[in-house]
Amino acid sequence: MNLHIECLKEFSKRHKKNLITLIFSALILSSSALAVSLNNAQAISEETEVTVVAEANVTASSYIFATEIIYSDNTMTAQTAILEETPLVSSVAEGTALYIDGVFIGAAENASDIQTALDTYLEQCLENIDGDNKTADFVQEVSTESGFYEIDELLSEEDILSLLQSTDIVEEDYTVLEGDTIESICEEFDMSEAELEVLNESTDFEVGDVIKIWKQKKLLSVRVTATYERTEVTPYETVVVYDDTQSAEVSYVSQTGQSGVTAYTDEVVYIDGCVESSATINEKVISRLIDEEITQGTIEYMYGYATGTFLWPLPYTTDITSGFGSRWGTTHAGIDIASSGVYGADIIASDGGTVTYAAYDESGYGLHIIIDHGNGIQTHYAHCSELYVSVGDEVYAGQVIAAVGSTGDSTGAHLHFEIIIDGVQVDPTDYL
Repeated sequence: MNLHIECLKEFSKRHKKNLITLIFSALILSSSALAVSLNNAQAISEETEVTVVAEANVTASSYIFATEIIYSDNTMTAQTAILEETPLVSSVAEGTALYIDGVFIGAAENASDIQTALDTYLEQCLENIDGDNKTADFVQEVSTESGFYEIDELLSEEDILSLLQSTDIVEEDYTVLEGDTIESICEEFDMSEAELEVLNESTDFEVGDVIKIWKQKKLLSVRVTATYERTEVTPYETVVVYDDTQSAEVSYVSQTGQSGVTAYTDEVVYIDGCVESSATINEKVISRLIDEEITQGTIEYMYGYATGTFLWPLPYTTDITSGFGSRWGTTHAGIDIASSGVYGADIIASDGGTVTYAAYDESGYGLHIIIDHGNGIQTHYAHCSELYVSVGDEVYAGQVIAAVGSTGDSTGAHLHFEIIIDGVQVDPTDYL
């Protein structure tokens, strides 16, 4: 068999790291062959050729090579050449492994498959939660590591995502809360009453008891944080402010109420879709709460008691048909109050005091009343159709004392009303 040394040279170019090992193996085989020959003959005088075929694994391939040993004149030479190269089939490959809290979960050929699966899982958890400004992160420590792994155990991106989505049933402690019932506990943790009883050997629980429950737990838990806006309206209350200087007949809104409106921003933390914590992180007052106030007089029919303030004397109307001051070349000493249908309407005492005049006279006032309120203050009610009080009567603020008429110097039904201070008529509108 003719072998060419060029074959060995070409092989050495492609597999330099294994050349020494290959030649060394060939020489061992050659020596073995020579020993066999010497054992069979004491002397070799003619040229002797011995061919040895051997197989060796170099890196990722299997090689069959032949070594030709020539012995001539007590000299031994060897030539080696490759007869066949066959790639080896390896059972491992380089890849990336996924670890959760240091525990091996699985490996993929490409690290990008693991990262994509993790990103998709986070996105799915985000989509399951409503709210604004959402963020998500893993509760456990997630890490990856490169290495060599069995080829038939490498996972695809879909396989990894499916693992991340998987859940397991674990046993946990649960503290019974106020309002809990066997039915509500079983419904919350998707258990039957029989299962609950088997776990705890009883279903006779009290508030504060720590019991065993089964709970679904995900392989990889996700924490999602979201914010929510809410508005809270606080209705105003109506409070009564009592005024001891006014008659009990007096009652009016002294301060208009306004409901309070406050906008809140709440931050809620979820773990695997369940609320872990909630806190208000911002609040803003939209409208301030103002209680409505009603001023209420407290003087109960205190006849003759002057409050120092003046009530409108004709509740039927507030229309003034003629004001205080110059009129028709003279001074109009009061105000005229009238409107359609006013005839016969009640006239009330503008303040408490003593009646000093209650009669008809020829001065033009017709039927009229004068009340003395003390401290030099009087009120005058003229052109009445009827008088309900007499001289010397003590009246209280708001008491009905007469009826509207048109007696005396009058062109129609109306009340002529005056306020007199120290004998001088003043404009009543400055005091009412």
